[in-house]
Amino acid sequence: MGGAFSSASRTVSQLQAAGSDTEKEAAVKALGELAGTGPGRREEIVKAGAVPLLVGLVQSGSLRAKELAAGALSHLALTPGNKTAIAEAGGIRAIVELMRNGVGESKGAAA
Repeated sequence: MGGAFSSASRTVSQLQAAGSDTEKEAAVKALGELAGTGPGRREEIVKAGAVPLLVGLVQSGSLRAKELAAGALSHLALTPGNKTAIAEAGGIRAIVELMRNGVGESKGAAA
């Protein structure tokens, strides 16, 4: 699992350092793909601190970043223990707001 953590940690660091929308979108896409690989990876992504960053992007990222972040949170929520972290970071409220006010694919990703 050390490799999983280093991948998760590295990708979260890339998201933290991202300046442009394109960089943020690439990092979030990578996190979403990593989250789709299994429960162990999802736990490591949460431990690496991704949830508040993803929630922030759902709230105020580019349209594409909102879509990708909502999808990544959806993958993370497949692991029961992660649901609490998502809720505590305001993820439920952010997703509900995206479903209410989002457009196009972002609404679908939030659902």
